[in-house]
Amino acid sequence: MLIINKLKEFNFNIEEAIEQIKKNSHTKMTTTYYLILKNYMKKGGKSISDKTSDEYVNYVMNYKGSKER
Repeated sequence: MLIINKLKEFNFNIEEAIEQIKKNSHTKMTTTYYLILKNYMKKGGKSISDKTSDEYVNYVMNYKGSKER
């Protein structure tokens, strides 16, 4: 199960959560997401959102930007 889907347990709107995460907003929703993610990684889970992972570094270094403007 994706971490983002766990937000449903807290009655958060998934589409809105994704937008808020993309915007790097600091809200109850995004804080909840990052706490769930941190707990998941603490238990050994892997995520591209782990800023210490090679996968994250490669993603950031090769990011081309959004085509939407």
